[in-house]
Amino acid sequence: GMTKQTSKESAVATSTLAIGGLTCGTCERHVLRALDGVRGVIHVAVDLEHAQATVEHLPALADAIALVTAVR
Repeated sequence: GMTKQTSKESAVATSTLAIGGLTCGTCERHVLRALDGVRGVIHVAVDLEHAQATVEHLPALADAIALVTAVR
């Protein structure tokens, strides 16, 4: 399940980014690629319906500012 927490996982943060104007699959791929390219990003999920991206990342390498900058 999602509740188990190992010492490794405790270093992982989950951020939800609002991504405006994301209406097409091409934009979705662009956002996925941009966020995946950020060092320290582990997993990216894009939610087109709610225009947001959920990113699991290592805060020591990729902070929220780096994530937001990547999407712009």
